[in-house]
Amino acid sequence: MRPLAVIEEPEEVAGFLAHTGRPPRTPTARGRRDAHTAQHQRPNQRDRAAAACPPSGDDNVPRSDDVAKLVQTRRTNTGEGIPTRRCLKLTPCEPRCTISQRDPVFGTIHDVTEISRVTGIPLPHLRTDVPTQTVSTGLPMCVVPLTSLAALQGLRLNWASARAYLEKTDARFFYFVTRETVNVDAHLQARQIFYNGEDPATGSAAGCTAAWMVRHNVAPSGQRVMIDQGLEMRRPSRIHVRATLSGDVVTDVYVGGFVVEVARGSYTLL
Repeated sequence: MRPLAVIEEPEEVAGFLAHTGRPPRTPTARGRRDAHTAQHQRPNQRDRAAAACPPSGDDNVPRSDDVAKLVQTRRTNTGEGIPTRRCLKLTPCEPRCTISQRDPVFGTIHDVTEISRVTGIPLPHLRTDVPTQTVSTGLPMCVVPLTSLAALQGLRLNWASARAYLEKTDARFFYFVTRETVNVDAHLQARQIFYNGEDPATGSAAGCTAAWMVRHNVAPSGQRVMIDQGLEMRRPSRIHVRATLSGDVVTDVYVGGFVVEVARGSYTLL
């Protein structure tokens, strides 16, 4: 039996708790934790987390006043043809929680011409070297790879048209991703737009995307990579994912990030 969630790097967690004056707990979470970035914390929680971070004189290391703040740090990128990027600085001092998901089921490979029609995305902005595909680790998502950051940022989805299409397929929602990212250390940047607006962090979709990435050689098998989400709505989230590919089978899908504990408990399965 695997736990629903585990806190990684327990020695880092112990150090964090030492700063707060609380005794360290066991590194295994007995109940599922909601993954929230510092952007989602209430003000008093955010202030305590910031106060717990030791100051640093290195401008490349986030300081307590850098919590959930976009700074105009211009960095030259030579890998993907983007001349400059801004760096999102988040405090690293919260414990990191990782949740395992079901082994993925790979579904329909969608026609990009039809995707362009129902989403309003110009056809040249949709990648064709990797598939637009439904993947499910519990909630089926249509992973839609875009060619550029500009295409992702300029996305204006007509939900009525998108829903009419999705109801005829094996996917429940679209998850739009691009390899061009604002932050140099992110592997993908993503957006998830649905009937109630936009979601700043979608763990179910991130797990599906982790499986999609290793299946289609977008990310290495077994290696943790980062998905940035919520930047366009000014609620930035950093989601850590990994999955393992063996032959053509994907297993061991994990999703996590820095968290604030909001509940603790246990389940009894009858």
